Amino acid sequence: MPPVAKSLQVIAGFLGSAVKCFAIAFIVIDLLWGGFLAAVAFWWASEDSIWRGVMAVIWTIIVMGSLGVTASIQFSIFASVKQAVKESRLGSRIFEMLIEKATGISGLIDDPDQLLAVSEVERAMNAAAEQILASDDEVADITGAMFWFARKMQRVAVWATVRVVVRSCSADGETVRFAEIRDRLGEVIDQRVTDLVTGLSWKITGQLVALATGLVALGCQLIR
Repeated sequence: MPPVAKSLQVIAGFLGSAVKCFAIAFIVIDLLWGGFLAAVAFWWASEDSIWRGVMAVIWTIIVMGSLGVTASIQFSIFASVKQAVKESRLGSRIFEMLIEKATGISGLIDDPDQLLAVSEVERAMNAAAEQILASDDEVADITGAMFWFARKMQRVAVWATVRVVVRSCSADGETVRFAEIRDRLGEVIDQRVTDLVTGLSWKITGQLVALATGLVALGCQLIR
């Protein structure tokens, strides 16, 4: 089975939890927070005219219907990737795929004395990631929207793994013995990928919610 299909097959088992995560995020971000913003917007903009209040509510719905839903989707993708990494060692699987595809590294992995520049490792890992993700291989039991969702999850998992590998290499200076990096990451890479994805999840979701809140406030001010 091609590398993309391998990782997609693992991720496919977590699509059910991804839908649950999206439902929870949608309730919290779009319904609860969005509903609160809509109430505040109506109260703020309707001081002189009820129609301005209605317009403010409509504006809030438009903003939360775009950025709010986007934040919910992003949060569910990150949460599902974290679960897949924890329960199926997805980070370790992807790490091995990257090594297999990384030109200039795969042939040197068993040489403990071979030094590589960190920049060279980064270029090789990035190229390997692009090669893995460029494939159009499909998994028979996921199609349509769920396949799109799975590919998004896969992209997050692959690039998070690349960043973990590059960071680990950078900690040793400008050159590294990649065989040592592989041994070092062998038992901890899944935890490091999980930590990285967790940080990205809160950062990106928080930025989207903050942007949506700011746009709602700005729109209400203009309407008022």
